[in-house]
Amino acid sequence: MTEKLKTIMAAGLFITLIAFSFPVNTQDNFNSQGKPHKKETVQTPEHKKDNKTYLGNYKTTAYDLSYQSCAKAPSHPAYGITASGASLKGHTRQSAMAIAVDPNHIPLGSKVLLVFSGERAKYNGVYTAVDTGSAIKQNRIDVFFGDHGENVSREAVKFGVSNADVYLLN
Repeated sequence: MTEKLKTIMAAGLFITLIAFSFPVNTQDNFNSQGKPHKKETVQTPEHKKDNKTYLGNYKTTAYDLSYQSCAKAPSHPAYGITASGASLKGHTRQSAMAIAVDPNHIPLGSKVLLVFSGERAKYNGVYTAVDTGSAIKQNRIDVFFGDHGENVSREAVKFGVSNADVYLLN
């Protein structure tokens, strides 16, 4: 194994360890009486009349198609192929609007509205659940940040770890 590959793998492991060392706040999934949130309608510019089911406030992280995120080089035949069979190869975050989810919580193929706050509000939008990940369990979502070949997406690194209100579109 080359020294460069060892360094890249160590950096990827470090980023993954940091991203998943923060606790998930499950308190936001319940109302003031301790009961799960009920179905509600949310008004957004793009979906003013759509019903949505509030799933809770999920921990969000970022991934791309780099070796550090997916452990596949661009020359690998399965490069960019998601758990649902969709290809993310050649896509940007905006063209794919894809997320990795725990399919026990959000079924693959689902349309999901993510609502971030503050400086991350620019990532608000409707995403499609197309992928899974070994560290994506329960109330966690990994947002796809594009195909940058062998390079790690700077935007994904900057995104880091965040939280978003998650709505399943009905």
